[in-house]
Amino acid sequence: MPVLIEVTRSNPNALYQQSDRAAPPLSDADLGLIREAVVRYQIAHLTPNDLAAAAAARLTGICVGFGRSGGTDPSAAMLAALKDVTPPIAPYNACVKDDMRGRVPLWVVSVSSSGADAAQAVGRSVQNSYLYALERRAGVWVVTAAKLTGRAMARAH
Repeated sequence: MPVLIEVTRSNPNALYQQSDRAAPPLSDADLGLIREAVVRYQIAHLTPNDLAAAAAARLTGICVGFGRSGGTDPSAAMLAALKDVTPPIAPYNACVKDDMRGRVPLWVVSVSSSGADAAQAVGRSVQNSYLYALERRAGVWVVTAAKLTGRAMARAH
């Protein structure tokens, strides 16, 4: 199933809307599709903006991981689904073993259901944190809003 990346200027409160009813749990298939949508969104819209121009020019790949520290690598199926992405995707743990070497980290920290066809995700791109709102539209998960929630400060050397 393809993942559509669409950014809309929707209600900024969409990132925080919650109903009084408990949201249904996400299936493993939906979790995978949501993670893929967030990774594609991060690469297309955020990672280039999160890097200094000199670092972006030397970028050779993206290291994708899931969980709080990015330590859970994407499945082989997820990597296959992302093979069309430029720069190339590598599992985060393989990048760590290789000292990153021109690659930057991108994590999907958590995903939670916020309605029957809605979800929220927390992610990190380079060293910045984001909150994403997603909707399922015609069976495809779409990132509808993204909000910067934390920015890493550059250290002086």
